[in-house]
Amino acid sequence: MSENNLNLWKKVSKTDPKNTKQVGFGRKFTAIDAMSQIQAATEQFGPFGLGWGVQDERFFINTIKDTFLLTYQANLFFRIGEDIGIVPLHSSLNMIGKKGVDDESYKKIATDALTKGLSKLGFNADIFLGLFDDNRYVNEMKKEFKDEKKLKANKKEDTAKVICEEPSMMPEEDKRKLALKNVKDGGKMLGWKKALDFQQFLVDNVALFKTNKPEEIDIKTIGIESLREMYTKMQELLKKEN
Repeated sequence: MSENNLNLWKKVSKTDPKNTKQVGFGRKFTAIDAMSQIQAATEQFGPFGLGWGVQDERFFINTIKDTFLLTYQANLFFRIGEDIGIVPLHSSLNMIGKKGVDDESYKKIATDALTKGLSKLGFNADIFLGLFDDNRYVNEMKKEFKDEKKLKANKKEDTAKVICEEPSMMPEEDKRKLALKNVKDGGKMLGWKKALDFQQFLVDNVALFKTNKPEEIDIKTIGIESLREMYTKMQELLKKEN
């Protein structure tokens, strides 16, 4: 098997224990939080309905004596580059519980099928491989995900401490490009993914750019000193968040 075939699997196979719960009725097993799976799939493929999703859903009710068996069929699609993959989804459940008809049967069966379908791509594979039955493995995962969060927090802190420094012999245009890169990186760390957020920053700091019309500011023409001042503002914001 080519190592490339396991690229996606390796990215998504481990599970953060905080996104699981132990189900105790009948046989005991570990259940994964459905929304955490959806978030993980969105991180890999893009928004639901565009980069991945479910299509051709069909529900059937079969009556067997006093049992109303709800069955579900659909197709999970996902995109990797220009390729589109399809995973068949199936599930079934008894609509009649101890308290009568379960009015969430359709939701439950679709969620169960989706979880199993994503597991075939490797999502939360450690649960389906039975690794969560081993307390030592669960503790390892707790530590690994805790360390990962700490690492991300440290990177954010490091970004807050970085000052727009560049070698004195560097050409002016290269200095400006480096300063601009620091500003953009700072914006990413602050979560400014929407143009509106960045525009608001310009409005709040309009004095830096010596203009009364922040909407006319072109970041490509902002000078080095203004970029440095802007980044200093970003450092202050990042420190407040930390």
